[in-house]
Amino acid sequence: VATDAANKSSEPVLVVINITDQNEFSPKFERQKYAKRIDESNVTEIILTVKATDRDSSEEFGTVKYSLPTGVPFTVDADGRIFSKRPLDAETDKRKYSFIVRATDGGRKSDRADVNIIIGDVNDNAPEFTTTTYQVDVYENVSVGYHVLTLSAVDIDNSDEFNQVANYSLYSNDTDLPFVISSSGVITVSRNINYEADSLTYEFNVTATDVQRESSKIPAVVVIHILNIPDSLPIFSNMFAGSVKEDAKVGTSVVQLHATSSDGGVVA
Repeated sequence: VATDAANKSSEPVLVVINITDQNEFSPKFERQKYAKRIDESNVTEIILTVKATDRDSSEEFGTVKYSLPTGVPFTVDADGRIFSKRPLDAETDKRKYSFIVRATDGGRKSDRADVNIIIGDVNDNAPEFTTTTYQVDVYENVSVGYHVLTLSAVDIDNSDEFNQVANYSLYSNDTDLPFVISSSGVITVSRNINYEADSLTYEFNVTATDVQRESSKIPAVVVIHILNIPDSLPIFSNMFAGSVKEDAKVGTSVVQLHATSSDGGVVA
């Protein structure tokens, strides 16, 4: 209202005063440390949510944006939810990621919080044999319990919970197989072997199983060759006679001998 010297007043005029917000406050995280353990291969689920607020009233200065450092396999959205960018592998990736999440307002004021994410192992690997084929020779006269060979399989799962090979198994259609396998992978002779009566070669499959009963996807093949031990004397098949001239040279053939053995094979 304006008044003159005669105290006459003008019509009132509306005056509007806008208070402009200044960037007085910085964002503030609710917590200074965040931690979470997740299983490897976790991609779709939210790992954790961070939250920061700014007391400034304007949208420009009161809204915060979250950011993570480059080089970490995680991303954060506008609501502070942290996700994994890709499947994580406890065997090939880090077991623990430590990094900073930052909240920044429109005036570039910011706050930071520490994030620790631990990658937990799952049983996603089966045991694998160190070789696909084992070959060994065994003499027929070895005793029952004779140590033939020891198998070796490894499980690359990172944790002791899943990477232990708990059992080895043998598979064969031969019901009279003269070999057995222990849970630790030791193959031994289970009965007497006879070169003349048994097979000369035994071939069978073996598998390895971890503590969660995850079996090797590719079994190993064991090939055992039975070697002969002569247990009967050679017998000449006939009487032999021959003649030679008195002036024959050294090395001249006189007569061809022939002998046989029930063990089979060549008699030398």
